[in-house]
Amino acid sequence: MLHFRLAHVFWLVLGLVLASGCAKAPQARNVASPTVGELAPPARTSRIHESAQSQDSVVAWGDEEVAPRGLGTEYGEPVQSWVTHVPFERDADVPEVVLSLHYNDTAGVRELARYVGDHRSARAKVSSEPGSLVVAIVDARGRMLDATDVDGTRYAIGENGQRYRISIENRGPIRYEVVASVDGLDVLTGDEAEFSRRGYIIEPYSSMMLDGWRTSEATVAAFRFGTVADSYAARRDMSRNIGVIGVAFFPEYGATNFSELERRHSSRPFGQGYAPPPPPR
Repeated sequence: MLHFRLAHVFWLVLGLVLASGCAKAPQARNVASPTVGELAPPARTSRIHESAQSQDSVVAWGDEEVAPRGLGTEYGEPVQSWVTHVPFERDADVPEVVLSLHYNDTAGVRELARYVGDHRSARAKVSSEPGSLVVAIVDARGRMLDATDVDGTRYAIGENGQRYRISIENRGPIRYEVVASVDGLDVLTGDEAEFSRRGYIIEPYSSMMLDGWRTSEATVAAFRFGTVADSYAARRDMSRNIGVIGVAFFPEYGATNFSELERRHSSRPFGQGYAPPPPPR
C-alpha cells in the first residue's frame, strides 16, 4: 500500500456542537484556514419549513413533463459547530473502509421494493465487517431512522422537511480520518466528493455527529430532507448522485495493528485435543 506523509498539514477537529448536543470530534481540512462563507449557499434561500407544501418543479423527459420524485438533502438553517486544527497523516491514499446508506421517502422505498421484489425491514445503520466502524442516520434528537433492505442495499426512510444527522462510531483502538459525502457532494467543501479531500478525525473508542454542510469554523448548514428540486446538489447542477450518503475511513499512519498483536499473543506451540481417526480409504 502506498504511503504518503504530510509534514505540517493541519486539519480541523470537530469541537463543540451546541443546540444538537453532539459529541466532540475532530475535522480535517487543507492547510489554509476556512473563512466564513467558504461554502457558498445556493442561489436562493432554502425553503426548509415550506418544502412540504411547495410545488415540485418539472423537467422535460421525452414528450412529457415529469416532476422529480423522492427526497434529496437541502442546504438548511445555520447550526453552531466549532472546529480547530490538529495534525494527522494518512496511512494510505485509499480508504480502509467505505460505508454507505441510501435514502428516500416511504413511497419511494415501497415503490422500489415492489419493483425489485426482495426487501426486508431494517434500521438505518451499516458497519464494517468486524463491527468496529459504524455509520447511522438519525433524526434531530438522535433517534435512528427506520430503513429497508432492498436487494442488498439499505435505504433509510425520511420525511420531507425532516432534519437528520450522520452518526459515526469508532469502536476500535486507532484514529481515523473520516471523509463524508451527501448526494455525491463533500460535506466540507460542497464540491464533488473524492477520496483525496480532507475530512474529520475520529478518536479511538468515540463517536461523532455530522450535522450539515460546513460553512465556517463555527457553523454548518443543517442536513434536511427536501424535494429533489430543492436539494443542494440539484441547485448546484450536480444532481447525479442524489439519495446516497457515504463515509470513507482512512487509518492514521503508523497506527498499531492490535488485531495482529492479539493473534500473535494468543498463538500456541501445540494444538489441543486428542488424536482423530484416520480418513477413510
